[in-house]
Amino acid sequence: MMKKRKLIVVFFLLVCLTLTACGKDEGTKEKTEKDRFQDEQEYLVMANLTESNNGIYGVKWEGEYTPIFFVDKNTGKKTVLCQKVNCKHDSEKCPAVEKGTVGCMAYSDGMVYFIVQKEEEDLKLELYSMKEDGSGKKKLHTFENAQVFPNQAGLYKGKVILSVQTQKELEDGSGLTTAEPSIVLYDLKTKKETILLNGAENEGKYTVPCGGSGNAIYLAQVPWEESGHNLECDYLRYDFKTGNLDKVYTAKVCDMQIIKNDILYLQSEGKKQLENYNIKTQEKKVVLKWKDDIDEVWAREDHVEFRKNVKNGDKKKIYGNWYDFEEKKYLFDEYQDLDKVSVKDKTENGYWIYKEGEPYFYHLKDKNWQKIEEIK
Repeated sequence: MMKKRKLIVVFFLLVCLTLTACGKDEGTKEKTEKDRFQDEQEYLVMANLTESNNGIYGVKWEGEYTPIFFVDKNTGKKTVLCQKVNCKHDSEKCPAVEKGTVGCMAYSDGMVYFIVQKEEEDLKLELYSMKEDGSGKKKLHTFENAQVFPNQAGLYKGKVILSVQTQKELEDGSGLTTAEPSIVLYDLKTKKETILLNGAENEGKYTVPCGGSGNAIYLAQVPWEESGHNLECDYLRYDFKTGNLDKVYTAKVCDMQIIKNDILYLQSEGKKQLENYNIKTQEKKVVLKWKDDIDEVWAREDHVEFRKNVKNGDKKKIYGNWYDFEEKKYLFDEYQDLDKVSVKDKTENGYWIYKEGEPYFYHLKDKNWQKIEEIK
């Protein structure tokens, strides 16, 4: 009897998908080339854009094949990550191409890692790597406990962590149904795959990885069927050495974000201010105040996004502005129409922003727009 599949690919937008910016090590004044963009140093979000010392890697979503591209941070020039002469990048013979759903990329220590969902007789999920110049592409692993593209993924301490929809057998034997997400870990060094949390046994909970610190990763967990900013979100900590999974904090869904250096950003209820909370020391401090009436505040890893909803008859327009924690200033003097200006990620020397549908590097210090231009 042929089994029916019910596949739901849910992209978890409430947990931010930002590129991990490099931080200064204690006791040093400058970042060294070796210290930057390493998963041994920081938790790296695996997203559709990832940053290296020299540029940005991403996925070009066009047609059947989705080539991986590279944008030089100095020149803004965008090219397909392929060194073959006269290659059209339209088949699997191109090293920058892999057939299937490509994404969840991370650059670390000279290597680019990415995930592909293959659609053959059965769905299967695969992990690949390549050198930063696009050479040496290889398949590292076919996941045993994951078939569909992940809701969220991260790379930390040589381990790939996925939140992926699992499937369970219906009691009447008629087929498979989608269960709550499982957390699957693959160790690049030992080549071992482990289920940290089984979604089929975690009824009513939607769980995603959201950061790492020391010898552990953090997971965020919210109710599976409901939505709303005022619901509770539990933060869990999984220790690599002990294998213990413990709840460390409960916040609101509206506070959900990437955890960096054990820091959460929390909105004080009824107050127009943002606090950071250190999970280890349990200390809170106010890091930002504002006067405007804001509909939504999303604290990211290195910046915060403010949104205002404006109604015009039956239509609603959304306007946004962004505050940079490092520079301690807003990106723009006025709120921007999100249909025209969309901030995708923070990079080491600016922001990746789509303006009127075109990609730019926006340099906050001098408010300079650098057009990203594709080289054919």
